[in-house]
Amino acid sequence: MLLDDRAQISIVVISDTTRPDPLVKRIFTLCTLFLILPLTCFASSIKNSDEIFLKSDSADIYFRHHEYEKARVLYRECFNALSKKGLAIESAEIKQKIAKLEKELGNFKEAERAYRGVVQIVEIFLGPRHVGVASSLDDLATFLKEMKRDTEANRITARANKIRNAAEMFGKGDKLYEFIWTQDDLADFYLRRKDYKRVVEICNKSLAMLSDQLEESFYNDKAHFMNKLAESYKAVGEYTEAERQYRGIIELYEKYLGPNHEAVAGNLERLATVLVELKRDTEAKEINAKARTIRERGRAKD
Repeated sequence: MLLDDRAQISIVVISDTTRPDPLVKRIFTLCTLFLILPLTCFASSIKNSDEIFLKSDSADIYFRHHEYEKARVLYRECFNALSKKGLAIESAEIKQKIAKLEKELGNFKEAERAYRGVVQIVEIFLGPRHVGVASSLDDLATFLKEMKRDTEANRITARANKIRNAAEMFGKGDKLYEFIWTQDDLADFYLRRKDYKRVVEICNKSLAMLSDQLEESFYNDKAHFMNKLAESYKAVGEYTEAERQYRGIIELYEKYLGPNHEAVAGNLERLATVLVELKRDTEAKEINAKARTIRERGRAKD
């Protein structure tokens, strides 16, 4: 049952109450204010990552029950929210679901655009030679084969295989990739439970493994774990450590994505929030201004 359904049930219960005495009426009024209204707000807005993933789960349910329009609306909301938060891998996963939905509806041009969008996101945030790109290319190739575009599909499959072969030569095959993202899932699990000590342990272990790999291919993996470290340090009030992580992320993104990339702007803004906590307001304003300039340049290009 979705949250909207529960809200509707609560409203029905209230409306079915005939001639309530004043005390009962007040109780129902309070229930409406403190229970139903927050649920309604949840249905119309996305405030944090947990709510985004709840919306994604709701969209999955709609998809399984063939309520495609409802699923599409929620998937797009989730994608936009995750993109604004700079959660590239998560947004790529939602984009993948959008591609499958459009294919199911027979909107093949939209489906292809979505599959290619996944490849683009993963290339930008993991690097063009990352084995994660190979996986997204496989999905695109499978779709193209279903569309009877075998020549193009074979070319894309060949590119995916080339990435994997190169990764194996550097000792960075799928096993390491799978291990790293298993650790990422574990870190998310402990983050949700506010066990920040365990998050720090897992992230440091993963970063130690990645330190021996070719940085160009794994820079975004490093940034991903550094971001989780920063979140954990912020949560326990260790703002100096959080600052160090954010500065490291910014350095990586400036090096591989360029100083005017939106990912740089997002992390500059996160750094500014930490500087405010450290009572370095002037520096925080300068950092925010820099982030704002980057975003304005991006909008001007669009």
